[in-house]
Amino acid sequence: MRLLGPSAYDGVLAERHASRLLSGTWPDGGEDAITLRDISLPSQVASEAGAAVGDRLSALTFAYDTDASQGCEGDEVSSNCSVTVVSE
Repeated sequence: MRLLGPSAYDGVLAERHASRLLSGTWPDGGEDAITLRDISLPSQVASEAGAAVGDRLSALTFAYDTDASQGCEGDEVSSNCSVTVVSE
């Protein structure tokens, strides 16, 4: 999963992402993505979650690990920081 910044909504990155969509359209800009609360999932992730093309999710929970030496906002495990994010 990637968290995308504003540059993903115009230029080369937007064209690349738009060409990979199975359905729908890539947002015209970062503001549209925020307003529409757009989330595009890789097909394997969507399949594992039981989601189909065009489904609207009420929430998305994902976890990631970072280097705990850089500060930790989640649970520190060994030298890693485990963070869980829920988007509703």
